[in-house]
Amino acid sequence: MTKNIKIFRFRSDMKKKSIALFVLWTFFIYSFGAFFGWSFPNNRYEKIKSYAILLEIENSKLNKKMKLCKKN
Repeated sequence: MTKNIKIFRFRSDMKKKSIALFVLWTFFIYSFGAFFGWSFPNNRYEKIKSYAILLEIENSKLNKKMKLCKKN
């Protein structure tokens, strides 16, 4: 009988530890993402966005030239 109680306590302790570890890990991941999300400068985002638009324009020009080459 005492063996069963010890096993139950062990499982209960492991369950509590695993829940606590999961909560801490989740909190760490979300706080890490929130920190970098809030600290990302807005003007840098605008620069990246404008650069991505320029890349899309150049990519479309290259695709048009490649289509012309394939037709000839």
